[in-house]
Amino acid sequence: MAAPSGRSGATLTRKEERDAATRADRDGAWKEILEYYPERAVEFCFPRIHALVDWSRGVEFLDGTSVCQEHPLRRR
Repeated sequence: MAAPSGRSGATLTRKEERDAATRADRDGAWKEILEYYPERAVEFCFPRIHALVDWSRGVEFLDGTSVCQEHPLRRR
């Protein structure tokens, strides 16, 4: 890993590497919430949209992005 500015030629300590990895994964918790509780997450963040979705059809995750299989606003 490259040295942070002000530390020319120095390598990162293990703590600095862990801290950098933690900062790089800021959206990990949201991804887990969406994966394990998709309906509740949408209800919390987007209550109007939640009311429009037929949740009995399930949720399909595509390439790391959650997409409702049958959303009323989905183009056919």
